[in-house]
Amino acid sequence: MPDTYTILIVEDDPGFTSYLKRLLRRKHLRLITANSGEQAIQLLNQNKVDLVLQDIGLPDMDGYQVMDLIRQEFPATLVIVMTGEVSVESAVKALRKGAYDYLRKPFESTALVNTVENALDRIRLEQQQKQAEEKLRDSEEKYHQLFESESDAIMVIDAETLRFDEANMAAQQLYGYSREEFLNLILEDISAEKDKTQTVVEKVRKGAQGSRIVPSRYFLKKDGTTFHGELSVATFTSGGLKKIIGAVRDITERHQKDEELRQAKQRLQHILASNPAVIYSCNPTGDCATTFISDNVKTELGYESREYTQNREFWIDHIHPDDVEYVKAEFSKLVDQGSHVLEYRFRHKNGSYRWMRDELRLLFGEEGKSVEVVGSWTDITDMKQTEEALRKSEQQFRDLIENSPIGISIFQDKQFVYQNPEQIRINGPSSEKSIFQDLEKIHPDDLDKVKTAYRRILKGEVLKTEIDFRFFGSAKKQAKTDMRWVWCRAIAFKYYGKNAILVNAIDITKAKQLEHQLLIKNKMLSLGRVAAGIAHEIRNPLTGINTYLYTIEDLCESDRLGPGDMEIIRQILTQIQVASNKIESVIKRVMDFSKPGAPKMVRTNINVSLEEAIKLSLVTMRKNDIKIEKSLAPNLPQCYADPHLIEQVVLNLITNAAKAMENSNGNKRVHIKSSARNNTLRIQVADSGPGVPFELREKIFDPFFTTKDDGSGIGLNIAQRIVADHNGSISLDSSKWGGAEFKIELPIERRISTR
Repeated sequence: MPDTYTILIVEDDPGFTSYLKRLLRRKHLRLITANSGEQAIQLLNQNKVDLVLQDIGLPDMDGYQVMDLIRQEFPATLVIVMTGEVSVESAVKALRKGAYDYLRKPFESTALVNTVENALDRIRLEQQQKQAEEKLRDSEEKYHQLFESESDAIMVIDAETLRFDEANMAAQQLYGYSREEFLNLILEDISAEKDKTQTVVEKVRKGAQGSRIVPSRYFLKKDGTTFHGELSVATFTSGGLKKIIGAVRDITERHQKDEELRQAKQRLQHILASNPAVIYSCNPTGDCATTFISDNVKTELGYESREYTQNREFWIDHIHPDDVEYVKAEFSKLVDQGSHVLEYRFRHKNGSYRWMRDELRLLFGEEGKSVEVVGSWTDITDMKQTEEALRKSEQQFRDLIENSPIGISIFQDKQFVYQNPEQIRINGPSSEKSIFQDLEKIHPDDLDKVKTAYRRILKGEVLKTEIDFRFFGSAKKQAKTDMRWVWCRAIAFKYYGKNAILVNAIDITKAKQLEHQLLIKNKMLSLGRVAAGIAHEIRNPLTGINTYLYTIEDLCESDRLGPGDMEIIRQILTQIQVASNKIESVIKRVMDFSKPGAPKMVRTNINVSLEEAIKLSLVTMRKNDIKIEKSLAPNLPQCYADPHLIEQVVLNLITNAAKAMENSNGNKRVHIKSSARNNTLRIQVADSGPGVPFELREKIFDPFFTTKDDGSGIGLNIAQRIVADHNGSISLDSSKWGGAEFKIELPIERRISTR
């Protein structure tokens, strides 16, 4: 099991990526990031990634394409989807693509951390399961090799039909049958003493599962000859069926005088060879010195068997100090009980302690006196570690659930079968009904949607439902101070084989209160910004009016007004009227900011609107020593547009350019250009100012966003909306002088508005 897990964060928002890295900063987590689908794929190919936190909306490709690649090329990698564009379809699609979980932006930090920890727990369990499966396969291969390499004839027989299920190579050589022939035989086919064989079989069938030694028998070979053999049998269960395993050894050539001794030795050797446990014997009293121990003790504990028999204190000296008194006390019970089972720790030769299961039995002599203790050792360290890991895991999950800030409950057969403390706090300690069922506490305005959600999940129409609603801590709805907002997720599942509903609940009362306060605050801020925007938008025309009035005042102070002066005054009055109309138009557009009206589309020569905007800004340009240049394409095709609104947009861009160059030194320029290409009209307004920083380019069209102390932040937003009303687009780039260049594209042919 790895000590470190690698998590790949696929997110194109650097700020959000940093936020995720702060949340997931752990010693056992290695975090790598990608801001695009292509970079994510590259990192997946270069790193062993355990978990991917992925946004669906990526700048270069659909996030689902990345998920398809992960599912095909990296099936062991889990994916948690993060997206702000939440819908049932997107959630279902993500889960079908193999997502482990689905998080909706914005989400709470605990939700992300818990989801990631749960995913890592799943990865950890899958790795443990894989290791266990590999260990099982190794064990099966090991025992298969032992079975085939065993020198004794070993056969497996069905206890009911007495047909052979398996026979090792030694059995095939001893009896002269091939393996396929063996599988077509029954036990009686190889026995020369059928009656005795039947008796033995019946005893084995009726007896408890275990091994037993059968007195020597005569067995029948394929060629008709018989031999005197030693038989050991044991029973076990496989696939729900009782099986008999038998081991036969040919003892025909053994000397008759050593028959009993050799048979006893063979039985012992067979038991030791077929049993993975360490077999031993010791004195029943006194120092309990070891008198015999099987050689496989070296495999299990690293010691030679002679070390136990030569040192009378060897066994007791190697027991864990904390277990010595327990072992002595339990060993003394053997005299009264005749058999006993102990579990204690024994020091391996490498210095570590192993958990051993010690099964002891007291043997008695002819006079009923205890003469020896025989026993078997089995290494149960892995089992103990598994039990301890399971206990810790269960305790960890219980602590997690019991201390969770989310209410968790299980509702089955119309009653609670479990509630964590947070759920009890939300429901109330005396509530016996599900939060979906206690209808008297539900706010009247939310009652219908709660009933609908509960009915659908109860009838199986949906497996999961999410809902937020108001309810009262008591059934007295007049107690308004007791009203809470709660968010609930209900999931239908099987609990101990029966239908149940898992309910997660979060008290979101404070969040709703803050949301309400924030809404009020935003409305007040918007009101102030709109007022500031009105002042911002009318300032330029008003400046022009004041300039014209000063000019009239200068003319009136002269002694005589000539015909030329009167003509100037009439022109000035005309310009004042135009500027006044502009102010009225601006006020109307600002008022339309919250409820904009449709533009009055007529066939228009865009160059006329551009000329008017240039004319209105000339005074301001001269005052600020700004040179205005124009490159208006002749014979432009007419398009459908509102000429006054297009003029307003261009005037706003020129004014913004002038403000941007207020503190500039040297050659100040504003260039207005018009052109036509591919059925589209293009307007370009470029300046030689400082330009717009790259990180602000995506924000400048946001309502009320401004970098100026006296700005309102609505001018460019209004311009963008006007262009959008014309089914056009407006974008920002850098000019040839390094300043800002706005590009407006309008369709020449009439199109239906998308508003």
